[in-house]
Amino acid sequence: MDILELELSHYSTLDFSVEGGSKTIVITTNQKEWGAFSNAEWVKTNQTSRELTINIEPNTTVQKREAEVSVVAGGLLRKIPIAQAGVPTEISVSQDRIDLLQRESTTRITVITNNKEWKSETNASWIQLSHVPGDNTLVVKVEENNDPSERNAKIFLKSGDKVREIEVLQKGLIHYILPILIPEATMAEVEELEERRGNSVEHNSSYLNGGSHTYNVKSPIILDIKYTFSTKQLIGATLRTREQSMLIEPEFHQLFLKEGFELKGDNGKERAYAVRKELPNGTRYEIVANVIYDVPRQEPRIEFNFIRRQPGPMPTFERLPFGYGDLSKNTNLNTVVAWESTHGGKFSEKKSANNFYYFDVNDNTYIGRYYIFNQDGKGLANMVCFTYDISKFFYRSNQNNYIPTDEFKALLKKEGFGDPIITGDEFGRFYPHKEKKLLLGVRVSSVKEVNGGLPSVMMMFLPMQE
Repeated sequence: MDILELELSHYSTLDFSVEGGSKTIVITTNQKEWGAFSNAEWVKTNQTSRELTINIEPNTTVQKREAEVSVVAGGLLRKIPIAQAGVPTEISVSQDRIDLLQRESTTRITVITNNKEWKSETNASWIQLSHVPGDNTLVVKVEENNDPSERNAKIFLKSGDKVREIEVLQKGLIHYILPILIPEATMAEVEELEERRGNSVEHNSSYLNGGSHTYNVKSPIILDIKYTFSTKQLIGATLRTREQSMLIEPEFHQLFLKEGFELKGDNGKERAYAVRKELPNGTRYEIVANVIYDVPRQEPRIEFNFIRRQPGPMPTFERLPFGYGDLSKNTNLNTVVAWESTHGGKFSEKKSANNFYYFDVNDNTYIGRYYIFNQDGKGLANMVCFTYDISKFFYRSNQNNYIPTDEFKALLKKEGFGDPIITGDEFGRFYPHKEKKLLLGVRVSSVKEVNGGLPSVMMMFLPMQE
């Protein structure tokens, strides 16, 4: 009896690339008939009398796949292992860094991969990861951080032999923060930003176009923040701390500097900071922060005021309109009347009374001037000039009050006036002129007898006390 023979030119594993292909094996046998078959649909066989061709289809998956081709002759069986590489795995994420405040939060990240079997893991117990198999969304839930220190961790996404990392950084418990300092922000925008910081509305007194919102702050330092709105836009804020001394802690000072503020002064009772900001629409603001920490009969707090800067160049006078300008003891009614007679002034008996003398003026600068003499008739107690064109002196701020223009302040300096003296009256400030020995107060006023009651500029000159 003849011994059965079946030999193959190749017995070890046939490796194919992801594109597939074909390979041929020589078959040696003493049998008239032999056959071959595979155990996988993606493996096809063709045979001639002495050769076996193995055809492999392209692999469209990321998984490596394996199969066998069996060769049979008579009662003999030979097997050829088949292996094919998978498509290279790819994985990317919608963000590779998560920055969080101290409060509990949930973040959803889109995972882009060609492998449905991707996995996620983290090295932090305070992070929980979840995703539905087949869903390319990773849900990252982070617990609240009740420690003052910042913490960080990493999330690892694995797809085949590829690994992607996501860095997670979470702030510690809030200590020192400033209000939302975005001029013209709406109530809804402020509320959204405060909610992101984990702060909730305690009191809402908004009505129509104005009002205020007060937020509780999750901080051992900050008690609350109150925002003030006008015509639905943010115009200021008030911050209170849990203790008075916290207002002047070095950490608070450093926070102001970090946010771009400049220290303007400290008189031992209150401290002032200021920063300038420009909005995308080109509107410029100055944010002034007054830290009130030891003012008698005033609650310790920080007041933030948003002051709209002038919109652009605003030309002013070549010379300041002083009017008569002499407040010395040498001035009397006769000298004033003589001067007014040559400078367009017309005495108005109707608008005058006792030692109060009013002169109507009809020119391009003045509307009128009045004089109040001292009781003894020697020298002026004050002199007032009313003039047109408010824009040569002031621009309107966001709170509808009038702010001196840069050009007018420069003119005052050129004319010899010093830094203003802050007052509590309707003028708000007076500018001293040591050489002329007078004080100048300027404001917008509406006087029934002047300019038909329309707004005009009132310039008051007072003699400087010797």
